[in-house]
Amino acid sequence: MTGRRIALAALGALLLGVTALVVRKAIRAARSELASFHPRQGPVARPAELDGLGDVRDVAFGACGVVLRGWYVPSRNRAAVVLTHGSDADRRAVVRELRALADAGFGALAFDWPGHGESGGRVTFGACEIEAFHAAVGFVASQPEVDGARIGAFGISIGAALVAVAAPEDRRVRALVLVSPFTDADVLARWQYSELGPVTQWPALWVDHAYGDGNLRPIDAIGRLEACPLLVVISGNDEVGPPSMSDAIYAAAPQPKDRLVVPGVGHCEVDAGTPGPYRERLVTFFEANLLAAVTPSRSP
Repeated sequence: MTGRRIALAALGALLLGVTALVVRKAIRAARSELASFHPRQGPVARPAELDGLGDVRDVAFGACGVVLRGWYVPSRNRAAVVLTHGSDADRRAVVRELRALADAGFGALAFDWPGHGESGGRVTFGACEIEAFHAAVGFVASQPEVDGARIGAFGISIGAALVAVAAPEDRRVRALVLVSPFTDADVLARWQYSELGPVTQWPALWVDHAYGDGNLRPIDAIGRLEACPLLVVISGNDEVGPPSMSDAIYAAAPQPKDRLVVPGVGHCEVDAGTPGPYRERLVTFFEANLLAAVTPSRSP
């Protein structure tokens, strides 16, 4: 009898330990996903990459009833590009791209998404971010030195996903670059939190839907991109979202389109891995599609 009691006690302790481990994993998954809705906010200092770049302006514009802030470099070639960063970041995440484009004569606007950096509002990864993107395009289009028919857009990570949804609705966008986009936010969350299956997936999905605007599905929107050249840049060893998602976005997009695979680099590390070829491709893509003849079929 004593032995049986000891065995039952040991089994109970084991089950209790397993339950505690499962609960901890579930809580950790929820907290991890929740962090993306509460990124660091505060002053955004200009990084060294902007040193020596002539006219870099601190700018502000409105969307969703809040003020969005960013940096704008005026255009010297009549064309301009809107640059968007990923989650839990701010406009400094796209400063290398801004510098490369500005050095080539393009106007460049890098801004903080709502609830990020110095911008007001909160993170929803949905309607407010889409409105913010349209407002950013409008800001660029209103600059006197910019030809409104020569505006491009760039997005990285979830910035790429948001731009992939917004750009087909905004006919002012004439060329588009997406770095490490995903296809479906729910599918991505299931992939990222697959450690214990539903135990870790469901808490993350609950957070996404409770704090966000629902499931963000760039795969549904990218097929509506019309007469807008697209370049998809893929991180070969992406650990945040499988490269197959970027491939799927590329496959679903209409022509004209192209892709650049950067092997051996992790999520959004395409510039750190091969800065020369990546930046050169970025600049030449926008030069080919914004400085050439305007496409009449995509008039505002």
